[in-house]
Amino acid sequence: MARALMFVPSAVCVNDIIVGLNEVTGDTGRGPPSSSSNEKSIVLVNRASSKLHNNELKQGDIVVIADPHDSSRNLVRTVVQCGKEWVRVLDGDKEYHVYVQQGYCWVEGRAVSGSEQSVYDSKLFGPISMGLIKGIPLCVVWPGNRFGLLPLSQDSQEKKPEMGSS
Repeated sequence: MARALMFVPSAVCVNDIIVGLNEVTGDTGRGPPSSSSNEKSIVLVNRASSKLHNNELKQGDIVVIADPHDSSRNLVRTVVQCGKEWVRVLDGDKEYHVYVQQGYCWVEGRAVSGSEQSVYDSKLFGPISMGLIKGIPLCVVWPGNRFGLLPLSQDSQEKKPEMGSS
């Protein structure tokens, strides 16, 4: 009984601080983009990454974030720009520039090819606070058809062009 009482706090600590499982909604970045925005997956997340704690996130890094409009949901998104930089946004026919302040980042999701549905990302909710980033996704644990390691960042061909800092 005493061992169980010691194990539970240790397991909770590891899950919350070092590495743990998160349920994510929508596309995970594994396989073709998900056509269902309500599809749920279980993802193993590295919460202790030095990239997060040393503000070393860069363009193309894949992260798990808390949904800015619903904190009970988690999303997998790609970092486009972090703090003190301008980002060029192509939103359909419109193009505009947004300044991302220190402590914030601009994230984007993957669009389903041939879909008119808007992707739920910074184009809709703006730059997000670095505090909403839960970690770096390592692999999809469930469902089985999506099981496998996730890339740590997008290929350089998929990156969005960046504007210079001010």
